[in-house]
Amino acid sequence: LLYLSGSKTHLKDYTIISGCLIKLAMEYPDDFCINFMGTLNDQTSIFSNLGVETNFIPFVSFEEMIHEIGRNDLVLVPLENTVFNNAKSNIKFVEAASQGVPVIASEVDEYKSAINSGVNGWLCQNEHQWYESLKDIILNKEKLEKAGIKAYETALRSFSV
Repeated sequence: LLYLSGSKTHLKDYTIISGCLIKLAMEYPDDFCINFMGTLNDQTSIFSNLGVETNFIPFVSFEEMIHEIGRNDLVLVPLENTVFNNAKSNIKFVEAASQGVPVIASEVDEYKSAINSGVNGWLCQNEHQWYESLKDIILNKEKLEKAGIKAYETALRSFSV
């Protein structure tokens, strides 16, 4: 799992999933690893203490970021349902999908237009859906490869020139 936080402003968005990630870490510590890229390095110790492999990747160049995305199986995009977030682009989907990596995102406008939930990624409306979707993905990792292929096809078809 990869969580990309461009700045500390994403801390509030991260709180949408922090509880379910901790619960999953307590239940399945050996079944997933979590990487934090950007500014939330202080989250790594929580997961390490629960036995989950965790890494922190500081700000890197765009090329390095794309490479790092491609090294992961799933990108986490929790966003509060606000006017601001509903006006955001789905750039994290495009970046991840270009590497064949699916996204699990909050159900905000631009992600709803890009993601067919369960096909080329996943959409969640609340913490319960985040937990259930992530648990299903952790227990059925083969879904990641299929969704990654579909995400890549979506990126080529809808987001390339």
